[in-house]
Amino acid sequence: MSVTSSELTSVSNLVATVFADLTEAVEAVLGLAQDLLGMGTMFVASADQDNGVQRIIAVREGTQGCGIAPGTEIPLHQTV
Repeated sequence: MSVTSSELTSVSNLVATVFADLTEAVEAVLGLAQDLLGMGTMFVASADQDNGVQRIIAVREGTQGCGIAPGTEIPLHQTV
């Protein structure tokens, strides 16, 4: 996978940004990742080993997204 100068500039600009709060930062990171990777859905999840689930914390959906919502729990044995 090659990286263009435009993509590097986008990442550099994101890194240099001061965000008002964590939610704004997560939205910006997910949005840029979605744009650069061309994914329909990007999300942040937390693995809860004690309860055997992966919990979705934040989601950015595109037009071809999978419809996952924050708060969704997926059994760890069903994740890759």
